Amino acid sequence: MTALLLMTSVLLLVSGVSKVRVGARAGLGVPILALLELVSGVAGGGVAAVGLGETGAAPWLVPWGVFLVVASSIIFAVRLSAHRRKRAETEGGRLTMYVKHLSKPHDS
Repeated sequence: MTALLLMTSVLLLVSGVSKVRVGARAGLGVPILALLELVSGVAGGGVAAVGLGETGAAPWLVPWGVFLVVASSIIFAVRLSAHRRKRAETEGGRLTMYVKHLSKPHDS
């Protein structure tokens, strides 16, 4: 159970870090569920490192972690898809503004 808990913790950490990075680069802000993934990954890793993988709430951390990754991924994918769709709809206008800006005479 400890190895499974450790693998789940690594999955949560990698998933959380990648979502935070993509969210920041895309201008979506910091996703709350990604931060929750990071906290759960650190907590699960701590539980696995201490050796409490067989007792208490530790057996619930694996299904909780998998559910959190799946739910967070679905919600983040929907947000990112909407952001990309909105950006694609305005691409023509942004390109026109850029061409107009380049074609203006510049004072040198």
